[in-house]
Amino acid sequence: MNLPSPHTENGASPADLLVSAIEEQRPIVLILGQGAWSESNNGDAVLVKALGRLGRDQNLQNGWSTLLGTERVPDEFYDWLAERFRRRVHPPSLEVLTQLPWSAVFTSSLDPTLKELLEGRGRQPDVILTANETPPSARSRARPPLYHLFSRAGEHDPEALPPANRPELNIRRTRHAVTLLNRVLETATTFGLVVVDGFASGRDWLKIDNLLGVIGDAAPRQVIWFGGQPCIDGELVEDFDAAVKSNRIVVEPRRLGTLIAELRALDRLPDPMPPDTEASGLIRLDKGRSLETTPEERLRVEAVASIVDDSWTEFLVPLGKDSEYATFRRFHGAVEGPRLLVEGVRRGFAIERDFEPKLWRHVSAAIANHARIDTPIMVEGQSGTGKSVALARVVVYARERKRIPVLYAIGRIPRSREVSKFCELADTAGASTTLIVCDANRDVDDYYDLLIGLRSLGRRVVLLGSQYLKGENTRHRPYRVEAPDYLSEKERDNLHSLLGRHLDIPGRDVLEKEHFLAFLYRHLPASRARIGVGLGAEAQSAAHIIGRVSQPVDHDTLLRQKIIESGILSKYPSFIDEPREQSVSNSEEGAAKLIDLVMLAGNLSCDVPVNLLIRAVTKHGHDLSLII
Repeated sequence: MNLPSPHTENGASPADLLVSAIEEQRPIVLILGQGAWSESNNGDAVLVKALGRLGRDQNLQNGWSTLLGTERVPDEFYDWLAERFRRRVHPPSLEVLTQLPWSAVFTSSLDPTLKELLEGRGRQPDVILTANETPPSARSRARPPLYHLFSRAGEHDPEALPPANRPELNIRRTRHAVTLLNRVLETATTFGLVVVDGFASGRDWLKIDNLLGVIGDAAPRQVIWFGGQPCIDGELVEDFDAAVKSNRIVVEPRRLGTLIAELRALDRLPDPMPPDTEASGLIRLDKGRSLETTPEERLRVEAVASIVDDSWTEFLVPLGKDSEYATFRRFHGAVEGPRLLVEGVRRGFAIERDFEPKLWRHVSAAIANHARIDTPIMVEGQSGTGKSVALARVVVYARERKRIPVLYAIGRIPRSREVSKFCELADTAGASTTLIVCDANRDVDDYYDLLIGLRSLGRRVVLLGSQYLKGENTRHRPYRVEAPDYLSEKERDNLHSLLGRHLDIPGRDVLEKEHFLAFLYRHLPASRARIGVGLGAEAQSAAHIIGRVSQPVDHDTLLRQKIIESGILSKYPSFIDEPREQSVSNSEEGAAKLIDLVMLAGNLSCDVPVNLLIRAVTKHGHDLSLII
């Protein structure tokens, strides 16, 4: 079976060019247009919703260029758009993009979830939003720069806001987009490959003349243009045809995702090499020992937690003034991923709070004698009090001071079977213990499941987690550290000094009576979105803990009738008619109703056959699949 594809004059097809670039580990740069998410018939679903919200004609012929006019969009529009992007399911044609070892990505899309799409396989993209920013590495398969040419939805940084009308779009294009795009060939080098996909002339915020101007100096067969010949006219047609005739641009009628899927199906797509950094996968331990993980092991473990290898603690390249300012704002506003959080801590972008030394003492003692600590170590506090920064600092200290293996997860708690093999390899390599850091804000019992599961297999581990403030009733009182929501005198001085180095803030007296969250919200606007997300998650956690809301009793249940017939109601005359509690998840779910009926029977101290409960729930047609 042959893969049909147009050929250049020397016989190399786009598929051949792509495969050879991967095999030879040459830089591959992606230029991704706003049309990458468009379906053949329906267009971009998010664009349809956006035009509807703005009350505009949903004519998709002009694509995203129809979104902006002379009037500004509402202030909250891009926050709403970011939420719509997060709800969108990426099409398979974009999912396969994760299978290529990109050295950099340039996109005109506003989608903030593109970074998450590109993550994985040991890759952690660095987001660049303005022309003033410089990525830590100009080209890297481990940390490819992700350039959002027109910024992205949900940004609150005044320096990186997406354009709100057509005049701002023109300014943004000239001041930032074109400047960033000029880095394409420098990033690819003369040996690399440039891939253009999802770009439709006249339907994209990026103009084709800007794009042609950038790739006009490309070497022969260096640019692959996916999606066929663009619809252009005038002199631009001549310019594009000249580039095609000279082989600087190779046109492929299919989309990039389609070609990748076909190459994978034909077993022609090479497996990407491990991230291109000498320290990647290597974990130096104390006493000259080391643990080197294989690409297969990293892929398996890093699906649930990051392996903090030596590349995390490499020398930090100094940033220029503008780049450091932008990176500082990003750290406090929209830092993405554990690695960037650790890097921000190492660069001194956050103060050390007063509770952190106590936390480190607990962790140090546990590392020294892991068998004595049979509970997770927990840091507690409300959202925005520095728990995540404190955990990231512990990760740095554990690697730099203790030289032990560290697994770092944000937003989830891995299962013991998912990380057990790595812990076994660490034990075999001679590590005194493995530190697992889970910044998940979950109840301590959830952490116990992981710790007990690993300890039962004989793994030498210490577990550090986070949770929202739970009060005094904790099973692990000796190993709980609280992150207070107020600032001490020392913390106020340090915070004022830190922000004064990067921002224009009022005098020291503004901190005297400020709540920690209120100060960040007022004087660091870039942090508002992050604070909002954190408070929302804390509210959901509180609702889950409360777990129940009042709802009038269903007087038609068979269970109520049987209780009345049994005579129990005479002993509890008002209980059955009082508002009963029900799960906040969904009051109409059969599982929730069944739980409520079981709790009711338990409070009445009466035995009720299970089949009676099932009949009571299924009487109204509830689905019991969740119960099974």
